Amino acid sequence: MTRMRAVICRAFGDVEGLKVEEVTAPTPKPGEVLIAVKATAVNYADALMTAGRYQTKPDPPFSPGLETAGVVAACGQGVTRLKPGDRVMAILAYGGLAEMAVAPESETYAIPSGMSFEEAGAFPVAYI
Repeated sequence: MTRMRAVICRAFGDVEGLKVEEVTAPTPKPGEVLIAVKATAVNYADALMTAGRYQTKPDPPFSPGLETAGVVAACGQGVTRLKPGDRVMAILAYGGLAEMAVAPESETYAIPSGMSFEEAGAFPVAYI
């Protein structure tokens, strides 16, 4: 099992309760891609989620982060549009504040040439 670092929310509350921890890296399921994260953004929705006041409430512990950018590290079965090595940005339910993140292929997009990882990491949610 591969290990990685991630920001973890163990209980709903304020952001001071978030900690960087070493956890098991996710693996992509069918229709998902595993992204080696290069940049991510922190959104108001992330603060609401970790406080337990967002429209979706993942069961703690979880890693917040609704958007991310990086390089495809692996693809789950059935992924056809992306391949390892592709530069991508993605919209996530949560999990973007980590070294590795899993996203549905349908919510993962190629980063345009000329756009940095930092720009792409903050683009998807702001764009919507």
